[in-house]
Amino acid sequence: MKYFSPVLITGASGFVGSHLAEALAREKVKVKLLLRKTSQLPFTPTQEMELCYGDVTDLESLRAATKGVEVIY
Repeated sequence: MKYFSPVLITGASGFVGSHLAEALAREKVKVKLLLRKTSQLPFTPTQEMELCYGDVTDLESLRAATKGVEVIY
């Protein structure tokens, strides 16, 4: 299956987002994870993952996280 890459996942520290991040990374998709600084991931990030700290309500952090991204989950 073809995946767009990189992708951005908001809520990657949650149940659905964390499983999605791991599944896409296993497929070698470059994954950007938008996280609050206080968030704790339930998995160890892999080399396919880039941690982007911020919040969906913060325009500057959202602009930085979405740079080069074709798909947002």
